[in-house]
Amino acid sequence: GIGMQLEASENFDKYDAIAPPRFIDYLELNHSKTFLANPFAKDIVPIVDSHTWSFIVEASDNKELVSLEWNNTFFGKNEKELFLFDENEKVSINMRTLSHYEFQTPRKFKIIFGGTDYLAKELPNGEGKILAVSPNPSQSEMKIIVSLPGWKINHLVTLELVNSWGQKVTTVYSGNLLSGSHELHWEGLTSNGVRPSQGIYFLRLFYSNEQTIYRVALD
Repeated sequence: GIGMQLEASENFDKYDAIAPPRFIDYLELNHSKTFLANPFAKDIVPIVDSHTWSFIVEASDNKELVSLEWNNTFFGKNEKELFLFDENEKVSINMRTLSHYEFQTPRKFKIIFGGTDYLAKELPNGEGKILAVSPNPSQSEMKIIVSLPGWKINHLVTLELVNSWGQKVTTVYSGNLLSGSHELHWEGLTSNGVRPSQGIYFLRLFYSNEQTIYRVALD
């Protein structure tokens, strides 16, 4: 859907692609940029120090999960940042540390590329949220994806597992995390080394005097 190429133009050229005609069943990524009133499905721009792509993902079935995926092994070691921002959920995803993002359509996004000064100006502040938990239900350990708001803000974070009565069962994580997305792991045991009983629980994320929760199940 996006890219840079030395010979590319800001306008439509051979490196870009137009969205195909819509059929009964469809899944589309449409950029805000258009050619003859048709949205770009792929937007390749000239090589520049910074750029922001804006697009929307739409599908005929809004109940199914959709996944954006990218290969970040080619990003290289440099000072440039690449962030995906979900404008509906108001969360930011560091595309260097994560390689996919799941959501339900329709959904508006920005991909913001550049140095620290450009990201500080272009990346919306957003909100802190637990984005995903897998597996859910879980029989042992969990992988927990969280997103924290702002740009280069050092958040004091506590992630707790609580029962359906709101009572803390254990602390999953406690420490400082920078703005953006992070992958946390819980081995499935309390601080006493005991596996919580089967049932419905909640992950409660505290960050910078704010909190959010996410429902999970333990088998």
